[in-house]
Parts: sequence; structure tokens; C-alpha cells
Amino acid sequence: MRRYLIYLFLSAFCTALGLAAINWTADPYAIFQTHGLLEKGEIKPLLTLNERVFKTVRLAREKLDVVVLGTSRADIGIDPAHLAVGGLRSANLATFDQPINETLRLLELASAQSDLKSVVIGLDFFTFNALRPMPSDFVTDNFSVTRPFQLAFSVTTSLDSWKHHKQKTPQPGDCCYSNGARLPSPSPVGHYRSNFMNSEKMYLQSKYLPAPTCSYAFSSPGQPSTLQDMRSIIALAYARHIALKLFISPSHARQWEVIATAGLTEKWETWKRELVQINTEEAQRAHRAPFPLWDFSGYNEISAEAVPLDGDMKRTMRWYSDSSHYTPALGNLLLDRMSGAAVDGLPDDFGVLLTPDTLENQLVVIRRGHAIYRDTHPVDEAEIAQMAMEAARRRYCAGESR
Repeated sequence: MRRYLIYLFLSAFCTALGLAAINWTADPYAIFQTHGLLEKGEIKPLLTLNERVFKTVRLAREKLDVVVLGTSRADIGIDPAHLAVGGLRSANLATFDQPINETLRLLELASAQSDLKSVVIGLDFFTFNALRPMPSDFVTDNFSVTRPFQLAFSVTTSLDSWKHHKQKTPQPGDCCYSNGARLPSPSPVGHYRSNFMNSEKMYLQSKYLPAPTCSYAFSSPGQPSTLQDMRSIIALAYARHIALKLFISPSHARQWEVIATAGLTEKWETWKRELVQINTEEAQRAHRAPFPLWDFSGYNEISAEAVPLDGDMKRTMRWYSDSSHYTPALGNLLLDRMSGAAVDGLPDDFGVLLTPDTLENQLVVIRRGHAIYRDTHPVDEAEIAQMAMEAARRRYCAGESR
């Protein structure tokens, strides 16, 4: 019996080692064999099946000078190479549907590994909704120092290793280059309008008014406020002498119409007031100047870019792929505006610094822009209203009858 147990143990041990060797060699998440790429300046495409694992387990632990955080809007739209001036090592740690608490945890992780000089964070209203479920691929263990070893011996990793083996090269839109930048996606020519409507329906149902409550709140029972997470981000930046740059994403004007249709305009404005107040209070507490907080939301000639009809194969959009996500070209203009660089032809109202002195006027300007957009874009307004009606008929909220 003793010999049998020894053989069984040795067999299991060898099997586990073989599994780990396969996973290490295949490296489906690009976490085992990429260390030091940024230091060597090798910003090449990587083959990775899970963006969150790669960015949390590996990229956030690189030696970095500049970090980008936020949702898929920043993930797709912000090129970290645009921030890598003077030899700075930059990385995009933004991920799909990144909650503000995950943003905080990634900042804590990255700042513990590196002497960060600057952090750029894209802020999105929906990520502060505490009633939203966590992303399906979010795993707390990704922040553990033992996570690479867990994944090396994981059967799930082995299955992904097999998928990875069949995918020979990165595809357009995949994650990502070794600095976290997403590979360019093809323009959805001929399908812009359906892209917009599908995206808007998803945002309305799963982000702004998610089931089962179908509501929006900054806190949920037993959980800290999302606004407190924002306060912790700013306090951490002051404590570690990080130059924090905050911006509200420049989504398309139709996205702001979805918020209005959801009845959340007042909550959206409250959110901005809270951001300004937190930024001001933490600056006073640290005896420092407030961090720049830029508002790129609202209505202007960029955000109101005309959406081609489906089937129109001639017209392409310059700034958007859907009403949520802006293009890297617009992301570069955003970064230029935040840095104070002069950009010919950029509208003066693209990007407003929010302070206690400018906030209320900016809210008035956006309200006025909303009224003008409704009057001048009847087709877009009708589509959004129809989408909202269909979503309301199909959703089930706690306390409502089917």
C-alpha cells in the first residue's frame, strides 16, 4: 500500500509538472515570458486570451513610469505610446467594464511595484453604479503574488493553451501590444448605426439600469461607496507623489441621450459635483493643488459627429465606432488638450477643466446642448426612444410584474 501511494503521488506530481510546463511554454495569457519587455523597448503584439489576466498579473507589475486606467473606452481610445515621451515607460491598464474599485486596486498594485510619475484615468459614469455586477472575468486572485503559480497548474489554463495554440497571430482589435495598447480594429463601415443602437441598448440595460433593481446608486448594502473609492484613488496619488490626470470620456452625444432617456441626468450631474468636491477636499487635505479634472462629455461638433445609415459603404466615422467608444485619433487629441499642446482645428469646447468655479456653468452648457441636439437630430432621438421602449418591455426588475 505504501509503495502504491508513493507511485500515485509521483504520478500526480509529474502530471502537474507536465501541465505547468505546457502552460508555461504556451503562455496563453502572456504572463510567463514577457517580463522586461517595456524596459527593452520591445512594444510588439502579444497573443493573449484574457486581457484582465495579462494586465493585472503581468503588466501592472512591470517597472512603469506612466499608467492609463479606465474602461474599454480608455482601453481602445488611449494609446500609451502617446504618453511615452522622454524615454518614459508607459502602459495601458484599462480593461473592459472596469469598476472604479478595480481601478483603485490596479493603481495600488502598479504604484507598489514602480515609482509612478503620472497616471491618466478615464472616468465613466456607469462605473460608479454600485448596483452593477462585477465583470464576468474579474478574479480577485489576479492581484495575488501567487497568481502566476496558480495559473501555471490550472486545467483552465491548459484549455486556453490549446485555444492559444490554434490561434497563430493576433487579430485586429485583440489585446494587445506589450504595453497594453489594443490592436487597431477595422472600421465598421456600413454598420455604424446598428453598432450604435446595440451598444446603447446594452449600456441602458446592463450598466445604467441593471437588473434586478433596474436602478443606479453610488452605494449598495454592505459595500463601500464608489465615490469613496474615487477619494482613495486621489489620496493615494497625493501620498505617493503621482501626477494624476482625470478625464470624463468623450463618448458620442447619443450616449448622453441614453443617460437622459434613463432618467439619470440629475444623477449624472450629481456625480460630476461629487468628483469636483472630492478632488477639492483631498487637495486641501494634502495641502496641494487639485489634480486636473477634464470633462470631455457633452455636445460639440466632435461628439455630434453624424452617424451614417446602415448600408452606407462610402461614409466612415472619424471619431467613433459606436456611441460609447472613441477612436485612438480622438484619444490623441484628448491627451494633447490635457497637456496644453496646441492643436489646429480642435473646438474650444472640447474638454473643460472642472473646478468649483467652472462646474455649474459647464452643466448649464451641457443642458443647453442636450436641448439643441434633441431639436436638430430627430432621427437619432427617435431611435433612442424606440430602443428604450423595447428594453423596458423586455426587462424584469425586482418588484415589477413580468
